[in-house]
Amino acid sequence: SLQGDRFPGDRLFLVNDKRDVIAMAADSHVLEDSSEKLSLSDVRPGLFELARAHVDEPVPVPFERSKVVAFDAIAGNWMLIVERSNWHVYRAAGLATLPLIAFLVIIFGMLALYLKRKEREEQIASERSVRRFRSLLDVSTDMIAVIDASSGRFLDVNRTLCEFSGFDRPELLTRYAYDLSTEFNSAEKWRDAVQELREQGRVFQEDRCRRADGSASIVELSAHHAREDDREYIVVILRDIAGRKRAEEALRKANLRFTSLLDGIDARVYVADMRSYELLYVNPTIEATLGDIAGRKCWESIYPEQKGPCDFCTNDELLDGRGEPTDAFVWEYQDPRRDTFFSCADRAIPWDDGRYVRLSLAYDITERKREEMERKRLERRLQQTQKLEAIGQLTGGIAHDFNNILVSVTGFAELARAEAGGNVKLKEYLDQISKAGQRARNLIRQLLVYSRGDTDATAAVVDLVPQLDEVLSMLRPMLSTRVEIKNDWPASSPMVRVDPVHLQQLLMNLSINARDAMLPGGALTISVRRQSFHGEECQICHDRVQGEWVCIRVQDSGTGISPVSYTHL
Repeated sequence: SLQGDRFPGDRLFLVNDKRDVIAMAADSHVLEDSSEKLSLSDVRPGLFELARAHVDEPVPVPFERSKVVAFDAIAGNWMLIVERSNWHVYRAAGLATLPLIAFLVIIFGMLALYLKRKEREEQIASERSVRRFRSLLDVSTDMIAVIDASSGRFLDVNRTLCEFSGFDRPELLTRYAYDLSTEFNSAEKWRDAVQELREQGRVFQEDRCRRADGSASIVELSAHHAREDDREYIVVILRDIAGRKRAEEALRKANLRFTSLLDGIDARVYVADMRSYELLYVNPTIEATLGDIAGRKCWESIYPEQKGPCDFCTNDELLDGRGEPTDAFVWEYQDPRRDTFFSCADRAIPWDDGRYVRLSLAYDITERKREEMERKRLERRLQQTQKLEAIGQLTGGIAHDFNNILVSVTGFAELARAEAGGNVKLKEYLDQISKAGQRARNLIRQLLVYSRGDTDATAAVVDLVPQLDEVLSMLRPMLSTRVEIKNDWPASSPMVRVDPVHLQQLLMNLSINARDAMLPGGALTISVRRQSFHGEECQICHDRVQGEWVCIRVQDSGTGISPVSYTHL
């Protein structure tokens, strides 16, 4: 069993405490359980003493040209001594680690091949990225340059910058940034610009770039500060804005002409954003009346009576379903603050940023409106006068014919009274006929006065409330019991100048009409109040009414007069 547990070149001795060899294993000799007594001192002099001195130590002990390790066995009575030759140690170790070494060699070889391949792929990818980056730089519409921060020399430029400047790439790489710049046209200014760039990290500004032919063009410059290891770079992106500047100048001149034109119009002109309602422009006419209101909302400055966007705003009328401008929208507006009228023309126009805005022109038509209103008033008055004249002519003819008949009636009544003698009852009837005839003569006199147009001829100063009480006493028998009559008189009765008969007939007619409008019944209210007028237009004669007047109102609980019927009054 010892022979199977040893390495080549090893010697194993199992000895007792008397130095007798119980068993031994070596390359040329094996001894196991032999009756032959063999002393270890005879085989390997001095080995037993060394092993006993270093038994169970983990570190091998040198012995001649070998290494020795000893272990106690069988409760300390026996001892196992392993003697391993140095050459055999190395050889055994080598043989034992050879597969591992071969494996590691293979692994490291494969790893070296992988790393070399990876390095090659990264190199190819880097070269491809550089080519791609160069291609992107060259196809860019912006001019791009990489500049050394300390010297200002161009380190790299793209094709666009070469084409713009008129220099080829090798020639540009020999030049300095301040050779092409008019803003930083010296090394000192370049250093100052670099210092500012270090502090800010990025700079935007405009510059004029010199070309190979000696001309200079305006560019927009964006400079960035970059650092790699211990070297500084300036990355500059340039954009040719000469065309944009020309367009801006043309737009500025066009806007100047536009505003000059609007400023010269004798109208209120403003431009407002169609979404935010912000006033973008107001002409001097508006500023003279409303002040500097540009930047405010149109509905809170031009139309201050509004609490939000106007319900009459024309924005929805200015764009069609596709969002394109329509024709001008014309409308009229009355300013309640100044009692003025305006004729407005609104239209959607493109603004300088491309959005559509509302251009509104408002012409003051107050005088025209007042003339139209006066003309309409005069026309209504003329029509009313013509109606009254026609009615007066008809009334005059009827009054004359009725008066001829009434003379006969009253005359025969007087003759009958003379013949009545002592017939009291007959005299009473004849008296009533005479009184009715007298009232009829008064009515005929009113008709004749109306036909002549002289209403002041029969007017007199009377106490109004007693006149009204008399009319109410005459009304109650004529109205239905379902009609409730109410009155509202002032504490002191006003004195008025009026024709009593005319007033009586007027109230009687209005009350009868009210009764017919309240079928089967309702409430009839007659009220009196004082009222002051300051030039208001009368709805009947269309004259201007001024001064202190007494207003008599006859009000019923009926359905009222329809607007169609009202025009025929």
